[in-house]
Amino acid sequence: MSAFDITKIGEPTDFSSVLLEPDAGIAYAKATNDPIELHLDGTYMPPIYGVVPVWEKVFEVVSGVVPEEHFFSVVHGEQDMIFHKPIRSSIELKSRAIGQSVSVKDSGTTLVVKSESFDSNTDELILEQYFTMFFRGVDGENNVGQAHDTGIDLELYKAQIAKGEQSEDFVGSVQAHFDDDQTFRYAQASGDFMPIHIDEEFAKSVGLPGMIIHGLCTMATASWAAIERLCSGDPAKLARIAVRFSKPLRPGDDLITRIFNTQSGEGKSERATYFLSSNRVSDNETILTNALVEVLK
Repeated sequence: MSAFDITKIGEPTDFSSVLLEPDAGIAYAKATNDPIELHLDGTYMPPIYGVVPVWEKVFEVVSGVVPEEHFFSVVHGEQDMIFHKPIRSSIELKSRAIGQSVSVKDSGTTLVVKSESFDSNTDELILEQYFTMFFRGVDGENNVGQAHDTGIDLELYKAQIAKGEQSEDFVGSVQAHFDDDQTFRYAQASGDFMPIHIDEEFAKSVGLPGMIIHGLCTMATASWAAIERLCSGDPAKLARIAVRFSKPLRPGDDLITRIFNTQSGEGKSERATYFLSSNRVSDNETILTNALVEVLK
């Protein structure tokens, strides 16, 4: 079994540029059942669409560090997206990625990839992202770099979530349905055609109950829930969203996203921080956890 190539950690890719077409943003919004008007009219790209222009560079890092034999062992563990500027459509983004860390655990190895996307015309940083990839049962052999820390207060988070809607800090919830054809629509809009999402027999062959919803589609649902509930439908107010992908959803499932005020933004005049928890409605199974959003006041 081949080891991870830790010499590639800290080595940035070249930049690639992508024009953010309004029609692509609208298609992504429709593929995630996004009701936000400023996404559906093409003014802004949906926030989680920000993964799409950088995915090629992220994969370039992954393929440089991780031996090909381990690719199908990967689970997308966490995603942290920091919006320095809102993602307006019709701008050209230039993006690069860099391997930040490799962490070996008893159950597998984690690779963190950082990406940065800039406005090609102004060189302003638009979006900073951290992709945490977990390779199940793979021994990467060596640790290197600093694992990404979202800074979430897990004790406070667990206490808030345990209280649920009885918590004095419960803000509200948003429920969403995932259609039977959701994975096919999302694959077309995002370019993610991994067979566990679109091939029932393949998904079963790797131990899944069948096709599962893309994790980023689930995250997109949580993002528009936050924009709807906390930002009065204004995508420009979403400053950050970070989640841990705990369990997969299936087509036909319903998801409820609950939002809690952390009280941690009181001393920060420019933004407020909230906790999120997304659960499957049928059995209350946690789908997204250790999740937070920051919104501009």
